[in-house]
Amino acid sequence: SLRSQSDTMRFKLQQRKVLRKDKTANVDNQFESLIEMEMQQQQQNFKEQDEGLQQLSSAMTRNTQIATTISQELEEQDGLLTKLHTSIDTTYSSLVSLNNKLDALIEDSGYCKQMAVLVFLTVILLVLIFFTFW
Repeated sequence: SLRSQSDTMRFKLQQRKVLRKDKTANVDNQFESLIEMEMQQQQQNFKEQDEGLQQLSSAMTRNTQIATTISQELEEQDGLLTKLHTSIDTTYSSLVSLNNKLDALIEDSGYCKQMAVLVFLTVILLVLIFFTFW
């Protein structure tokens, strides 16, 4: 009877060991499954980050191209404005000179002649303004 109790005890211990091994194996499988899921999640996160960075890079490239185009346009417009400013300065100088000559002519001439010269110079002034701005 002692022997049978001992055998029974050994059998129960063996069953417990088997159960422990099964439980341990089950925990190990769960742990490995959890690690696999975490690795897949990290790979998905890396993929999404790479896609986001690619989109950001494309946007930066487009913005750089737009900025370059705007810069070139501004340089061209600056050149045109400089030419216009020079032309206006030249026209202004011509007008001042003509005005001085007109003043001198008015002092030397009679009233009718003054009016004729005034009309003539006004026409010249209008022509100069027209060609300056067009």
